[in-house]
Amino acid sequence: MRLPRSVFLALMLGAALFAALLLREGVQAVAGGFTRAGWWIALITLFHVLPLLFDGAAITVLLPASPGCALSIRRVFLGALSRWIGESVNTLLPAAQVGGALAMARALVLRGERLADAGAAVAGSQIQQVFAQIPFTLFSCALLLAGVPDRRLGVALGVLVLLAAIATAIWLRLQHHDLFSALTGRLLKPFKPQLRQRLIERAARLDHALAGIHRRKDLLAASLLLSMAGWFAGGGEVWLAFYALGRPVTAAQSLGIESAAQAARALAFMIPGGLGVQEGGVLLVTGMLGIPSSLALSSSLLKRAREILLAVPGLLVWRILEHRKPLKI
Repeated sequence: MRLPRSVFLALMLGAALFAALLLREGVQAVAGGFTRAGWWIALITLFHVLPLLFDGAAITVLLPASPGCALSIRRVFLGALSRWIGESVNTLLPAAQVGGALAMARALVLRGERLADAGAAVAGSQIQQVFAQIPFTLFSCALLLAGVPDRRLGVALGVLVLLAAIATAIWLRLQHHDLFSALTGRLLKPFKPQLRQRLIERAARLDHALAGIHRRKDLLAASLLLSMAGWFAGGGEVWLAFYALGRPVTAAQSLGIESAAQAARALAFMIPGGLGVQEGGVLLVTGMLGIPSSLALSSSLLKRAREILLAVPGLLVWRILEHRKPLKI
């Protein structure tokens, strides 16, 4: 299967940026820091289970509740499984983040959830995750700014506030429209009328389920708080990475580095895995903190290694689930 030209160009751009950063800092210096981490890579990989559980719970709390139990251990595990598969797709496949969301919904369906409920829960949690990233980024940058009164950091904070406001306005507008029905109707015009109509009806059921979620402010608040916990847990990975490299950072610094990396990755969503751009976000903040660039790039490589170590088995698990229950339209 050939890659769309836009995706291919985005991938090449990200790879070129990543290679340029690596060459600028020195391959030997960056690789030396990376190999010095040793077995800490396994611990960092294991630690990522924590944000997976938070993000998974943020999804399943939006699913129709089982009798007497809205968020059981089984449902949290189900959400973490779907989140794991979705992250694996976004890491290893050129899907521009959209493929990961579809994979999450598919994983929920394979474990017995209705398609409309699964799709609405994933879409709703994605919206809440965007909302949760905004206060997480602002809080992290403000905390960092309090300890490092750098004008450049203040400018970066102002830009993030502006981008956050724009993102919030877009998401709020999308919430209150029959988004999936409209998109399906436009994108599937070349399809046969019978198939097109059937898919539009499924999209309408998805819009209806999502509208039901938006009416449950308590569930949205729970999903928002769980997503925010997931963002903060991600800062723990950064702290572990720098500790493994022999250059410990404070909690405020780890949160600032993580927020910059994730903000950069979100803005460059068309580049698979945010390749190169995520590293740029890390270098932006670590440069202000006086952390050597080669060491900062080594920490980013540790995170990339964690992503791959989890993504490969994640795709294998998805393949096993699909083998048990083939896709039907």
